[in-house]
Amino acid sequence: MAAPAVAASEPADLWYRALMSRAVRDGNDHEVACMVASWQAGNGAMPDWLGLAPAAFYCLLAHHFPGAVWRPAPAGRVPIARGAPG
Repeated sequence: MAAPAVAASEPADLWYRALMSRAVRDGNDHEVACMVASWQAGNGAMPDWLGLAPAAFYCLLAHHFPGAVWRPAPAGRVPIARGAPG
C-alpha cells in the first residue's frame, strides 16, 4: 500500500514525518498528523490548539502519537521536544 500523499510545504512535511514516526496506526492518525503539521508550520486556518482546550489537545496527541514529548511554544504552536524538525 502506498504512503499517503502529503501536499504541503517542506516544514509541514517535516512535522508530518516526525508525527507519523510515532503514530499508533489506528483510526485517523494521518488526518490528525496533517492538521497538526500544517498548523505547526503556520499553514491553514485552524485556531490554536486546533480549537480544543490545551489539555484536550495534548490528550489527542498522546492518543495518536504516544511517546512524543510536547511542550508549549509561542503563539500556541506545540513543537515535538524529541525528534522535532529544524
